[in-house]
Amino acid sequence: MLQLNITDILTGTSDTLITLIKISIAIIATVIAVQVINRALVIYFKFASGKLKVDETTYTVVRRIIIVTIYVIGGIVVISLIPSLPNLMLGMAAGAGIAAIVIGFAAQKVLSNVFSGISIAIFRPFRVGDVVEMEGEYGTVEDITLRHTVIRTWQNKRQIIPNSRISEETIINWTIGDL
Repeated sequence: MLQLNITDILTGTSDTLITLIKISIAIIATVIAVQVINRALVIYFKFASGKLKVDETTYTVVRRIIIVTIYVIGGIVVISLIPSLPNLMLGMAAGAGIAAIVIGFAAQKVLSNVFSGISIAIFRPFRVGDVVEMEGEYGTVEDITLRHTVIRTWQNKRQIIPNSRISEETIINWTIGDL
């Protein structure tokens, strides 16, 4: 026979409500943390760029990595707050490992561009504003992202070049002289 006890229903409802409140707080805290840290990084860059000559490309890459890391940590916290999910974490971890392998093979070119973009940001063979030559084309570097680099040619054409191609080609930087 099925008997419903009102205290069991209220206890279950209050547990669910408390869980939803905790998840909401974690999401709001993550978004606020991203906003505060992003603003702090922007202010720091404005301050440091004049004194330390911080490169805009390096700053952008570091800022994006920090923001993504905060979002990932926030997502992990939210997942850990859902009562039924901590028990499934081992299965999810195994599934995530398999998914990472599949996605890695599928997104090999994109990942190559991202790692090349990180390499460009770290080793800085050129910077925004530099005049470069690649494959016989001359132009000014307008933007460097993790995936691609934008070069404005002397014919006023905008070339969007994947970073993996840039890392495989010979580039002449006419702006940076011998140090």
